[in-house]
Amino acid sequence: MINQSELWMDKTVCADAVLRFLDKLPESKTALHALQIYRHGKLMLSMAPKPYSVSDTMQLYSLSKSFSSTAIGFLADDGVLTAEDRVIDIFKDQLPARLGRNMEHLRVKHLLSMNTGHAACCLPYIRRAAAPVTEFLNTDLDFMPGTHFTYNNAATYMLSEIVTHYTKKTMFDFLQERLFLPLGITNVYWDVFPSGRSQGAVGLHASVEDVAKLGLLYLNKGKWNGKQLLSEEWVAAASAPHSDNSGNGTKDWVAGYGYQFWINAREGYRGDGAFGQLSMIFPERDMVVAAKVCSDDMQTEIDLIYDLMDALCDQGTKTEADVLKKLDQYYPIPDEAPMADSLFDHLYHCSPNILGITSLALHRSADGISVTFSNGSCLQTMHFGIGAYQKSEITIRRLKPTLETLAGTDTPETIAFAAAAAGSKDGFAVSLYYLDNPHYETWEFCAGADGSEISWRRNGVTLLEGFLQ
Repeated sequence: MINQSELWMDKTVCADAVLRFLDKLPESKTALHALQIYRHGKLMLSMAPKPYSVSDTMQLYSLSKSFSSTAIGFLADDGVLTAEDRVIDIFKDQLPARLGRNMEHLRVKHLLSMNTGHAACCLPYIRRAAAPVTEFLNTDLDFMPGTHFTYNNAATYMLSEIVTHYTKKTMFDFLQERLFLPLGITNVYWDVFPSGRSQGAVGLHASVEDVAKLGLLYLNKGKWNGKQLLSEEWVAAASAPHSDNSGNGTKDWVAGYGYQFWINAREGYRGDGAFGQLSMIFPERDMVVAAKVCSDDMQTEIDLIYDLMDALCDQGTKTEADVLKKLDQYYPIPDEAPMADSLFDHLYHCSPNILGITSLALHRSADGISVTFSNGSCLQTMHFGIGAYQKSEITIRRLKPTLETLAGTDTPETIAFAAAAAGSKDGFAVSLYYLDNPHYETWEFCAGADGSEISWRRNGVTLLEGFLQ
């Protein structure tokens, strides 16, 4: 069971400012999962409303790109490559019969700065190819490299291929040695394409604590615990604007783009990922902000973070206890209500469905509900708390939210979540929060009129139907 939020505040932190931040987040359709703020190398604020934790390993989406940039930085520091190297010179053994238009002008720096010359992202096409590198080098560049910004996941994918070319290791294995282990990042993994190739652009799963560590490494100009892991020169290059991205979106997406880092409109720079995953570095303030959220409005999220930073050490009347109370109420546990008895202790046989489930059974106890399902070869059980959130893991095809399938794979994946159930008119509803990605959902298990049928709905859409035999 999960009944307690996580909170640590330095005594100088203004509780009033933190409460204002929490109160305003819903206005921007932003749901907080975890937040950490460091100043002068010292942890100032760490919080995660239940059922989340600052140690949860979650999908970073495009914040993964900043880690990929760091891998290239290590290679540059080692003298293996330079940002000026031509891409076709690196992959001489994988050149296509026909080289794409302007491809001979493409350099590593253009991959890093999203200045490849493509008019649109070409990763969906590239990743399906039998020889992705060759296929990439065959694509026509609509603009001369270095003259046109296009946010292109294929550019970052090619960075991962460069790492593998020189090191004979995947991006993950290389960073495991050079970055993750030195920084004490241990519970981390990176999704791969069905071919086994590293995604590079997305797919890294790490905690908000890990994201903060990346920010601190860059804030300290590549130094960690007194050791220079990454050169100051690379940090300066990565955090400097190399692209004119004006017209790309709102103010914090048009202020310039570095080497897989966004330049902030107000100050500093950041790595960011879809739905509000952030590692923000503010050299002027000697501050790092790491955030894991689910947001429909990342610009407002960033603006609220600025407001919090500005008022972080103001005077106020509220206390740490007030903040903890607010966090505990942030994701309210569904009110207990009667449940349809007819749903439980039966075996339902399922009609063909996208999840591949052939049968399921539901059981209820004093403190929770378990759902055991079969795919015809194995049994698995998921658990929902009653009156409290309960953590659970399952391995099931095609259940992760849509953007979690960017790898293009249909292989089963372990899904971690916390969930609480409450009775509804014809069954029960489940408030479910994924712990390995930013998303949350409502599930419903509903009985038919005579109790002989059951339906499982996900955000109002029927996933499967079962029948008694």
